Amino acid sequence: MIINKFREWVNLGLYDSKVAVLKTFDILKLLGVLVAGGIILYTLGYPLNDDDRLFYIGFIYYLLFFYALNYFIRFLYTFEPRKFLKHTAIELGLIIVVVAQGISALFLESSLIEHICHDLFDFERPIKAMMITLEIILVMILFLDFSKLSSLISILKIDTVWIFILSFLIIIGIGTILLMLPEMSHTPNGASFMKALFTSTSASCVTGLIVCDTATFWTFKGQIVIIVLVQLGGVSILTFATFFATFFAKGMGAKEQSMLQDFFSTDSKSDAREILRSIVFLSILIEAVGAFFIYHSFGSQIQFQSTSHKIYQSIFHSISAFNNSGFSIITDGLYNPALRQQHILHFTMVALVFLGAVGFPALQEFFYPSKIRDRLRFGWKKMNVAARISIYTAVGITLV
Repeated sequence: MIINKFREWVNLGLYDSKVAVLKTFDILKLLGVLVAGGIILYTLGYPLNDDDRLFYIGFIYYLLFFYALNYFIRFLYTFEPRKFLKHTAIELGLIIVVVAQGISALFLESSLIEHICHDLFDFERPIKAMMITLEIILVMILFLDFSKLSSLISILKIDTVWIFILSFLIIIGIGTILLMLPEMSHTPNGASFMKALFTSTSASCVTGLIVCDTATFWTFKGQIVIIVLVQLGGVSILTFATFFATFFAKGMGAKEQSMLQDFFSTDSKSDAREILRSIVFLSILIEAVGAFFIYHSFGSQIQFQSTSHKIYQSIFHSISAFNNSGFSIITDGLYNPALRQQHILHFTMVALVFLGAVGFPALQEFFYPSKIRDRLRFGWKKMNVAARISIYTAVGITLV
């Protein structure tokens, strides 16, 4: 009772300044996004030494503590603190890590993240690992904050089809800029605009066409950009963006629900949300299982630098196969002399390609628990027409 009265007294005292303060922080957050984007772009795309990394780590600290302050201010002004904490639990967890990192950096010989990177995992370059970790935390906070802007869709007078097209144009543009950076390729000044644009478009639209050998032309960073483009393009950037917005944020407005209905061709808003979640979870599950089988299908003829390199190769090719992209980070792909006779690997890749080709209506019928239970309980119940057409067509084309 005393706590509630105190909260009421605080809210009444702060009410007059609420709009002005929150608007000020919204403007500062926009500036923070621009600064964070510039730092991440530069640190990812250009060569750095440890002194450079320490310099940029300082900037990242300032940005992280600004977002921690922003979280505290939002909590201070909310009228429903418990509900606020519930809806921002993941963000709160990241803020706690940021605060713990700051306190440990000030009062201990080594910071929390530095201790984990150096002492527990024995990284050879703890400063680089710490910068990457801090950047990941920053990106997650920015993304969680950005997901709240999904409500802006309700004020946009744009058809679902155009939103879908625009999402692809944006991802192709971002991919092109990233692939042109010096650290993304083994060329001194970075890839040319046309090479970057072609590769970004090919990856986003999962065509598999290349103008340079993915295994030798692009660095590890460049290959990561390519496979992320493949994943976002294969399942659709719109699907992932809407999924995270609805999963982490409070929910969807009427416009967003209508957009999902159009996008997934369903009349039910609840069905659209359920399909959305099942698409993302099924994609991740199938790709994870595929990576496991690919890892154990590689024969002894092909040599890997380390176990982690083999795991990376497995994940890359699983995502590439499931999304039907055709990208490979092994020169000559499956026709490489070391892989030509690895028939178990070929079968695994074919299975992933097939599962990716039949589409999500069919995958839902195969893997969704409620669908399986219905067919077991009601023997007369068949798969829906869309799933059957998709499967019969895929099998027929494969046999032909």
